[in-house]
Amino acid sequence: MGASAAISELESVHKIEYLASDLNTPSVTLFPSRAQVYREIKGVQLKRGTNEVTIVGLSQTVDSDSIKVETNGSATITNLEVESVTNRQLFHEVYPESDSESESDSDEEEFSDDEAKAESHELKSAEGSLQEARDALAAARDNAANAQRRLYLLEAIGINNNNKNGDSIQTTLEQYREERKKAFQDLTDSNNLQRSLNKDVEKAEKKYNKLQREEDKKNAKENKAKAQAKKEREKKKALKDRLKGEAKRERQRLRDEQQQFWPLEVYSVRITLEVAAFTPMTSRRGSTSSDVDTVKVSVAEDEGDEDASPVEVDLAFSYVTSAAYWTPAYDLQLSTTNASATLYFDAMLTNQTSESWKSCKVTLSTSQATFSSLYDTIPTLVPWRIKLAKSSQFLGNNPDITRSNEETTHSSNRNNHMHAPMMLHQQNRNRMMMVKKSKTSSAAQPEALRSAAPRGSLFGGAPSVPPPPPAPIVAAASGGGLFGSAAPGAVNPYAQQQMQAQQQQMQQQAQGYAALQSNNVLNDFDFDSFLNDQGEEPFNFDNYEASQVEETGLTTTYDLPGFKTLVPKFNGSKQRVARIPFSNVVFSHTVVAKYKPMAYLKAKLKNSSKMALLKGSASLTLDGTFMGKTSLPRCSSGESFSLSLGVDPAIKVTYPKPDVRRASVGLFTKEDSAVYVRTIELNNTRAVGGRAVNLLVLDQVPVSEDERLRVELAYPRGLAIDNANGVAVGEPGKANKDENWGKASAKLKKDGQVTWDVSLNAGKTVKLTLEYAVSMPSGETAYQV
Repeated sequence: MGASAAISELESVHKIEYLASDLNTPSVTLFPSRAQVYREIKGVQLKRGTNEVTIVGLSQTVDSDSIKVETNGSATITNLEVESVTNRQLFHEVYPESDSESESDSDEEEFSDDEAKAESHELKSAEGSLQEARDALAAARDNAANAQRRLYLLEAIGINNNNKNGDSIQTTLEQYREERKKAFQDLTDSNNLQRSLNKDVEKAEKKYNKLQREEDKKNAKENKAKAQAKKEREKKKALKDRLKGEAKRERQRLRDEQQQFWPLEVYSVRITLEVAAFTPMTSRRGSTSSDVDTVKVSVAEDEGDEDASPVEVDLAFSYVTSAAYWTPAYDLQLSTTNASATLYFDAMLTNQTSESWKSCKVTLSTSQATFSSLYDTIPTLVPWRIKLAKSSQFLGNNPDITRSNEETTHSSNRNNHMHAPMMLHQQNRNRMMMVKKSKTSSAAQPEALRSAAPRGSLFGGAPSVPPPPPAPIVAAASGGGLFGSAAPGAVNPYAQQQMQAQQQQMQQQAQGYAALQSNNVLNDFDFDSFLNDQGEEPFNFDNYEASQVEETGLTTTYDLPGFKTLVPKFNGSKQRVARIPFSNVVFSHTVVAKYKPMAYLKAKLKNSSKMALLKGSASLTLDGTFMGKTSLPRCSSGESFSLSLGVDPAIKVTYPKPDVRRASVGLFTKEDSAVYVRTIELNNTRAVGGRAVNLLVLDQVPVSEDERLRVELAYPRGLAIDNANGVAVGEPGKANKDENWGKASAKLKKDGQVTWDVSLNAGKTVKLTLEYAVSMPSGETAYQV
């Protein structure tokens, strides 16, 4: 009997079900494109034999092949199944709509404007005295009227008694005299009393009216205060209603966002575990199912031997999801005064799964990611190559090698492309104006232009200047060929080169329009005072708990301090990772006047920390002034990286047209030659007494690919390729004013590139001259490859 019961018990399958939302999440590891989540179930009550633990509610963004389950204790995992099931949970049950805060009429105690106002005691007393005086005056008037009436009555009686006997006349006259005397006396007394009472009434009225006016003023003041208080109450009530409305809309927004992440289908993970039974009988797995215990498993009190007691184990499982990740974000603060910088390394944590991970330890792991680059970089000189060809090949449009194709392209761009300012120093009013202009201009631009132009400038402003019309593919040469000769021909390779150059020009023009609008806002910005101003101490952002950094091979991990809760939302949350100081920051200028007559400011920083920097966007601040957004390159520990800070308008660069002198030499063999002179003028417009600036100036001479076409560098004299010493060059811009301009040395490199290392003092101007000669057989024409 006992053995049969044991077999029946072993053949049944003990099932337990858990909801993923109720499970603990000890840790989450975020990668730039995915996340690995670690969950655990403690104290799982298993029975001897076969057990099924089902976890329902995993996000569909989970990679089902990445699910791993481990257990401790005596249970053995024999099977793992993952399937997609309908989400049995209801959204309104998991996220119940919060009861709106009842609007109670008792919240605001309203005061009636019609309530009786208590009069003052003095006014009441004056009113009583006035009424008494008026009553007394009325009584006096009545007495006077009574006396006057008696007099009239006595007159009437005397007239009626004139015909009576003489004996009664005497008696009647005596009576009449007495009565008339009394009546007249009463009339006189009443009139006197009236006059006295009239004065009393006037005095009482004056006193009452005065007190009434004072009471009216007092009541008016009180009514005004009550009206003001009522207005304040209504204002507070309106503010409270507005805040309630905003809170309600925010709750609705969050609820809508939660509903967007609410899954209709979820993953269900079924784990089969075997617990060994200490019995001589052969254990056999059966397909019979028992009741399912959901979430909380109560320990059953088994009546039997010790082998039937439940076994407690802990389960730990992990999985990878592609809907959670992290991205680096930086805030770089540069200082030109002490050549230092501070980099604040932040991480944007994003969870767009349907799961909420509460109170978990977050670890960041590095991986490759793609970010956008800067829109305006320092030009790179490309080799300038020329060849020989018959003049008859160019159909009268002889090629001009006075300038290289790249120089022509960049020169055309400069006519329509104002340089971007080195620093964006804008007040809020100017920034708002810039946004409004951007909206207006973008609405007026053709769709084709908006799609071809850059998506935004440093602050997102759209370009407001339309591009110029493309130049003709083949234009009439202003100076003919190298020596002005022209001859007809059937093939025109130069026209094809011009077509390619024009196409490049149109593309580069479209890339430059975004900088024009920024320049219009900052025409009057004083860069001298900006660079020389020490400014106030920046706000201290160092009050944070640093992350623990660990490098393993090619991977770097950052353990964020404390515990975080990551809920599904579209916008990520920012977390400070580290603060990295930089010292000995090198600021330099680069000038490629051949393409753009501008001085580009560049900062070079060395990562002396033990932390590798990932490629990511960075907010750039120079001496306390926000410049905009840039892209930070990947930089390992001990390596250096450079950032372009845009154009420095304090360095004025002038690059006039070339001066050409042509000649024809040779006695027996005619040879045509031309001498080209280019001059670069640099002007440091900063105030006299300021710091000298170091500039790297680049230019070039053409490189011949034909032995009959010779290019000889005439000035600077004595230059040799890769000569480390260089040649001292440079002359003051104005003979009397710029004598002490500084110093410069020229070097010649491969592919015809000439470089000048210039140290230019503040307020001074220097001229750098480049002279070269091109010689070829007569009848031949040089053209650009």
